[in-house]
Amino acid sequence: MSFANIHSPALTPDPETPPAARRPLHALIVEDSTEDFDLIVAILSRAGWTVEARRVEDRAAMRLALASRRWDVMIADHSLPQFSGSEALELAKNSGAESPFILVSGLIGEDAAVAALHAGADDCINKASLSRIAHAVERSLAATEARRERRRAEDALRDSLEELRALSAHVDKMIEGERAGFARELHDQVGGTLTALRSELDGLRKRVDADPALGKRVQSMDKLIATAMDATISMSRALRPNMLDDGVFPAIQWQAHEFEERTGVACHVACNDEEALLDIEQSTALYRVFQEALTNVAKHARASRVDAELFISASAVTLEVRDNGGGLAEGALDKRASFGIRGMMERVRGLGGWLDVSGQPGEGATVMISIPRRKPKSVRSGR
Repeated sequence: MSFANIHSPALTPDPETPPAARRPLHALIVEDSTEDFDLIVAILSRAGWTVEARRVEDRAAMRLALASRRWDVMIADHSLPQFSGSEALELAKNSGAESPFILVSGLIGEDAAVAALHAGADDCINKASLSRIAHAVERSLAATEARRERRRAEDALRDSLEELRALSAHVDKMIEGERAGFARELHDQVGGTLTALRSELDGLRKRVDADPALGKRVQSMDKLIATAMDATISMSRALRPNMLDDGVFPAIQWQAHEFEERTGVACHVACNDEEALLDIEQSTALYRVFQEALTNVAKHARASRVDAELFISASAVTLEVRDNGGGLAEGALDKRASFGIRGMMERVRGLGGWLDVSGQPGEGATVMISIPRRKPKSVRSGR
């Protein structure tokens, strides 16, 4: 095992390069020839770098060098008595080093050079054209920095996306909480008031039986109260069906019946465990996805039948919604305005699950989601 350190001030710098313009460069050079090593350092120094270089010529020395610091560039001879440039490249990549790697050889053929580039080398230089090493280093450093900048931008974008998803999930949760609260108020306060009003009206009816005209007015008021009570129940269920407190299947079954009554499209729902209880957030998410899927069918599918299957196991919950409508046109899922599908995806992703939408033109469409099952909380919300 052998290595050597060298600093370019010991060499003669290019007199045309002002000292202030010189840049530091830490170079790890895999080379068994000290003459070639000195020549490479001299070329880099004349190109305007203050070079701190280390020479290694076997695997053990290179491994130690890689562990000792971060290198700006690695330059390796393709063929060494105890080592090879290909092995050096593999070792560098396995160590996690991101520094550009340049292969130097007088014997490497075109096929081997292409293979090295595919393996991760940034450039291949023939020893007969070693003067190109400075340009190759300059170009490789710029390319490496560009890759780092792109990765930093991608990481930042991923973190912005994660924050937006977390915010979206929080907003959805807040909205569902508001819906549940408003539905309870609508059901309890308005519904209770209407019930009390009907009771008072029943008492008044007994006193006006002798007056037919007044009796008709009381009867008309009773019908108006009944209409208001039906509307209150309908709005309360639209905001959040109270059946969700009894399990996700009763809520989905009610939504299917409501959809069938409203649109005339047959909607059949099946479940392997109709009494299964889920975490309320998961039940609500499944119900909302089913609701959105039916909305899409009503708007776009021109279907005559919808079949939904809910499968609940100990570890996962899967919901599949199929229709026999016109299917999906090419590129339909790529439209920026596909907010319904995107909303379903974000809602399911927030619960650690996945959503898939598929279908061919004229062959109907299928929405399938799956989420990991959570244990329901011991206390359920009630009316």
